[in-house]
Amino acid sequence: MSLLPYSNVQPEDLVTPKKAGAEEKLIIDTLLSLSGHPLRFPEVWRKKLSANFGTYVRGGSANHTLMAAYLGYMLAPQQDLGRGMTPREWWKRLLSWQMGEAGGVGDTQFFGDMELRSNTYDGWRIGSIAGVREIALRRLDHELIRLTSEYLTRYAAFLTLLAAPSWPQEFVHGRARVPYVAQSGARSTNMHYADDPGGLCLAELIDWPERFHPWPKPEKRMTYWFLMIFDRLRKVPLSQGIEKRYRNATGVSDENAALMRQAIRASDFAAFDRVASLLRTLDGRPLRFKAWEDLPFLEIRRWPGVVAAIHPRVTNGNTGAVMASVLRDDGRKVENVFPWSKAKPKEMAGARARFEGASIVFTAPDHDGSVPVPPAQPARVWRISGAGLL
Repeated sequence: MSLLPYSNVQPEDLVTPKKAGAEEKLIIDTLLSLSGHPLRFPEVWRKKLSANFGTYVRGGSANHTLMAAYLGYMLAPQQDLGRGMTPREWWKRLLSWQMGEAGGVGDTQFFGDMELRSNTYDGWRIGSIAGVREIALRRLDHELIRLTSEYLTRYAAFLTLLAAPSWPQEFVHGRARVPYVAQSGARSTNMHYADDPGGLCLAELIDWPERFHPWPKPEKRMTYWFLMIFDRLRKVPLSQGIEKRYRNATGVSDENAALMRQAIRASDFAAFDRVASLLRTLDGRPLRFKAWEDLPFLEIRRWPGVVAAIHPRVTNGNTGAVMASVLRDDGRKVENVFPWSKAKPKEMAGARARFEGASIVFTAPDHDGSVPVPPAQPARVWRISGAGLL
């Protein structure tokens, strides 16, 4: 059972907010399209989807671009966007470039681009790609079936390295039964600690058996639209014509999903090693990640029952970042460092976080400080940098 089962909507169910922006309009049009209704804002996805991958060249968040591209593939997969580019070709290029194939412009060369981990936009990224997979499975679009499977497997692997098995009890009163993922990352904020889309999507991707969260309810379709995509995915008939290793619903094979669950549940470091190997190469090609030359995008350390991660330097100046996160498997205590009252680009440029002895030390204009980590040597250390996963 998915966290939020899909249900058809009627146009009257979706009230356009008075100050609706592109985000709300794209969600409304997605829900209308999935239910077979005409778009309310057909101009939005066309405006947001650029043949030259402009968002990835200029810099900035790709959340609107990805959802617009999802709508484009759903509604007009062969429509000319200019320069001979179509929504289907757009997805083929983006996913293959981000997974290390030759080519790429701007941030399309990096897996997850500049927002590899964002508790604000993980749902947009994962939901849009899962949505493309659902359509590809129905159309038997074998190239996009392959690409979405490989991408979503690696995204699940990345989130697994950051995950603890218990949702912190201080959020939603301990009632959630899904993995919790360290919050560190670009465009991550303190607004999403209790309903982080990364953890919710990971539970769906790896088929966490007892998954439950009290907030994704039917009346929250606008907020959690991306979770309904997984429910639709599981209802797609899987043709025998699909290559066996890609013949699964979410794109993550039963074997890999079981491996990721074992790693998270048991703090199984041998399993974590196998999961990490999925992020190093793909068919001999190294995955590349966006990072500053002198600092990794993320550094992850694991001890038995504890995971800590730092985002050493802000990589997206539009909003704040969670600079550090420390989780424990029992869900009893979590430390998240969001050191800004008002995150301004000039102030964020100087923020830093680092591991130092038995602490994570952080420096920011509004607040300096530290949070403790176990004093013992970590069992595993991973650095996600421009050179790959080290």
